Amino acid sequence: MREYRFHGFVLQIEQRRLLGPDGQAVELPPRLFDALLFLVERAGELLDKDRLLSELWPGLVVEENSLSQSVSALRRALGDDAHRARFIQTVPRRGFRFIAPVVAVETPEEGARPVVSSDERAESTAPAPYVATASRPRSAIEPSATASAAYAAASHGPSSATAVRYAAPVIA
Repeated sequence: MREYRFHGFVLQIEQRRLLGPDGQAVELPPRLFDALLFLVERAGELLDKDRLLSELWPGLVVEENSLSQSVSALRRALGDDAHRARFIQTVPRRGFRFIAPVVAVETPEEGARPVVSSDERAESTAPAPYVATASRPRSAIEPSATASAAYAAASHGPSSATAVRYAAPVIA
């Protein structure tokens, strides 16, 4: 599952949800979520008004005022201020730029197990810690002790979570 983190906020793409620094969901209508996602994915890049209008309202004739209102609503949702911007910077007569530092994170999906290459499995002499039982589905690839350590390391920190790929369990 991919998400973006910035100044305590977590933008969860698959869930289409923005969590505030307090962990509570911040209510965003679908178009505002799309606008925030578009800005965050292009953090640091100056996005001109025409591009934003065409991306956020494809195939529709929309006035610039709609874009200004959307940016204003996003700023309110983020607790931002146009005059002392922390998130969305206005570049007069040009467009907007998302200026907060953004970290993209791959997080494991619920129930996902680490994917381990055959080389990693061969290196481990310890027995696999995963045991298939009737109440627990067999994994497509049973992890080795090395993978379990990698999984534990990956689950403790925002940027290290990208160190291990995950696959959903296979129910046999």
